[in-house]
Amino acid sequence: MYKVLIADDEKIIRIALKSMISWENLGFSADFAAEDGLSALKIVKEHHPDLVIIDIMMPGMDGIEFVKQARQDGYTGEIIILSNHQNFQYAVEALRNRVSDYILKTDLTPQTLTQCLLQAKDSLDAATPADRKVQEDTASKKDADKDILLLRNALN
Repeated sequence: MYKVLIADDEKIIRIALKSMISWENLGFSADFAAEDGLSALKIVKEHHPDLVIIDIMMPGMDGIEFVKQARQDGYTGEIIILSNHQNFQYAVEALRNRVSDYILKTDLTPQTLTQCLLQAKDSLDAATPADRKVQEDTASKKDADKDILLLRNALN
């Protein structure tokens, strides 16, 4: 079961996404939610979801900045951008930062969401065990580094 984070500043969108399809039947578990990019980034660092579905325009940190930071931090999972904006430049920027898909909210239906998830699942399934191991090792090292820093601070 692949773990999913849904990040949108509109609670109604988070609820709609979670309830519009049967996630488990597609091999996903939509257990994580965030209302802004900063919270989403924290969840990615702590829980390492396999897929992030994130709104492009949010307060604090928008979806594009989230993608850039997550990729810079080593996140290799799938990312789907949601948007109310038909701005071509947003889509280009998202694709430059290796997002899986860019969906307009006005086009979002159970069928389009299912199709995007199946494509993301294909990519996740195709990732070699070595790729997953590198991501897990990187996350474990970052956690260990954090623990060492906390210990050093406590000792000082």
